[in-house]
Amino acid sequence: VTESGIKLSIDMLQKGNTTASMSFGQEGDGVATDVDEFNPSFSRAWPDLKAQLCPKMDPSIDEYGEKLFQLAYQEIKPKKNYESRPLVLDRFFSFGDAPTTLVPPGSSENNFTDAVVYLSTWKCANNQIRGFFNGYFAQQNRSLAVSHPQYPNISSEVLDGACIVMAIRDPITRFLSGYNELECRLPPEETLDKLARHQNLPQGTKQRFEQFLLDLLEGVASGAGAPLNKTGVRESDGHWSQLNHVYNMVGQLVMLRARSSKERLPDAIMPTLRDLNRDFPSFVVSSCPNAAPVIQGIDGEAMPIAGQHGSSSDPKGAYGAAKEVWADQGASARALCYLHAFDYSCFDMLPDGVPELCQEIYASEEFRSAILGSNAET
Repeated sequence: VTESGIKLSIDMLQKGNTTASMSFGQEGDGVATDVDEFNPSFSRAWPDLKAQLCPKMDPSIDEYGEKLFQLAYQEIKPKKNYESRPLVLDRFFSFGDAPTTLVPPGSSENNFTDAVVYLSTWKCANNQIRGFFNGYFAQQNRSLAVSHPQYPNISSEVLDGACIVMAIRDPITRFLSGYNELECRLPPEETLDKLARHQNLPQGTKQRFEQFLLDLLEGVASGAGAPLNKTGVRESDGHWSQLNHVYNMVGQLVMLRARSSKERLPDAIMPTLRDLNRDFPSFVVSSCPNAAPVIQGIDGEAMPIAGQHGSSSDPKGAYGAAKEVWADQGASARALCYLHAFDYSCFDMLPDGVPELCQEIYASEEFRSAILGSNAET
């Protein structure tokens, strides 16, 4: 159990890999954290920083969201401030997909305490998990309530009573993977409006990813697919739906608090996607004891290895290029640390912890002063 009361199945993280399983981006993708490294300055500073950035798993976006964006921007453009506040900032930390899968309650009582809700989180094996739920219950001739992001049909009453589960992964790894999928979903070159400057650069290059990050920070990363405004001009404010792939995971916490009358948090969070197909079914059963009659037998099912997007093979070289930028540990990599400070502070159960570079940044006097103000220790 974490400080916030979120249940975790720690034994899953200690198991040997006794069965064939699938890894979704935390192992072997070149972005893993070296947990053997220890930064004593970070260790001292991090508890106070977490308490400010994400008290009780409630990210302080109004207080620090724009500041984190500015710090990220100034890593790439030193001593330069925004000409205008990018509208993408309002979604980057706050976007939460609708809870997409509900295992309905088995009883006739309308309190939903034996129901299960899965919080859909983009680039966290979302298709894999939804497909598993739907496939298993279809075999039982039972239907699930599925909510499309634009047409949510899981009410606050359900969210108030149900057992809520979520799966997450390392935030920066997820961002790089999300960029890769975004690039693979682009329409043919000839249809691009080229509003976003990274689209003018060769695909699969470090320069294109670095420019994408700058475009994102300046709010011009939408490009193709951006909506037309009332005057018929195509917007470039970063609200292109594909950018949802790179927005912070804490948006799910924001969405859940907003849509439940009791300001709910997830009951259990699976902190890694390693061995997902082996461990997720038993994770759900152990996390939701009240729902045992409803989900009985689910932990006896192996989650099929399916649901990966076509971008997984990195057909355009975007993922490889993005990982090279992170490995360089330069200005763009440092900017990513600022952009994911909420994710690392809210999801403190990640097995690999905070990357060494981000530890260095979060322990710095500049960052501590920005977040803690006069309370920052020197």
